[in-house]
Amino acid sequence: MMRQTADSLMKYLLFASLLFCRAAAFSQQPAPFAGPEKNDTASLHLLYGIISHKNPPLTGEARWPHRDMLYKALGLNQSMGDSAIAGAMQIGWQQLAAVRISDKNEPTVYFRDLLRIALHERFGPLLLDAVRWGVDLNTMDMVEHKTLLDWLEYEYRENADTRHAEWLREYKQILQGGGAVYFTELDFHMKRLAKKNEKIRPPVFGLYAVRRKGRWGWVNKYNTPVIPLKYAAVRYTNGKFFEVSSSGNVFTWIKRN
Repeated sequence: MMRQTADSLMKYLLFASLLFCRAAAFSQQPAPFAGPEKNDTASLHLLYGIISHKNPPLTGEARWPHRDMLYKALGLNQSMGDSAIAGAMQIGWQQLAAVRISDKNEPTVYFRDLLRIALHERFGPLLLDAVRWGVDLNTMDMVEHKTLLDWLEYEYRENADTRHAEWLREYKQILQGGGAVYFTELDFHMKRLAKKNEKIRPPVFGLYAVRRKGRWGWVNKYNTPVIPLKYAAVRYTNGKFFEVSSSGNVFTWIKRN
């Protein structure tokens, strides 16, 4: 009898500790990022100039100038913890996608092209931080039919510089470790999902915003809903938090599961 009581007590303590760990982990999740009221595009213009070698790096910022500029563009500060900064970057990266970062007298370049430019110019620190922050690396260029990994392969084929080729091989492993895949894989899933849904958007963090019977939600590549298809509109996600609207005007954040 005493042994059964002891066993029951041990199971209770184990169960309680698991609940405590889950609660602690949930409390440490970064809150969803609403973004600044107005993006600081001047910082993004300056960053593009540095990466494309038009402008010299700021004094003392020869290796990591992108951090301060991205923090400023997104209204972040360095005192935020790493997980909070990563969560803000994951959402903010999408919010900045359509912001023009080139000057008006130059060919149009948008923020969504920044990683491709960094790859071409061998600006490794930005690529490393993109992987470190966990931003989505799979923006699909629907005109060129390329993702970042396809652009890397293009650079590899077009460049005869041995040192550059070695650098590209190293960064291919880094980007793939961060979740980067080829256009053909994403395009295959999009075409398959398009047959089963009214509308579909390119994937973000491996999830697809789709509309079915007039309502929006998110599905995985197998067309299994991860967020119910019951909303009037959906916007950003980092795979954990999702911005949705029941009316189409006022948006709110919900958590997966």
